[in-house]
Amino acid sequence: MRWYERALKLPKLDAETRTALHYELASSFEHVGDRSAALTNFLEVYGNNIDYRDVAERIKALRT
Repeated sequence: MRWYERALKLPKLDAETRTALHYELASSFEHVGDRSAALTNFLEVYGNNIDYRDVAERIKALRT
């Protein structure tokens, strides 16, 4: 997770890569049980691309 967070701080990061990093970071947070951080990052993905992978379902599952 630390590497995803570091990568997100890189300058000139394109939107597609930023979205992918947030998705992977969210998945990692979800895996370790940090639902709040997972939801925050999934919402970031959703805000950039509502059709990205299964982000809508992941958000729905975290909100239940």
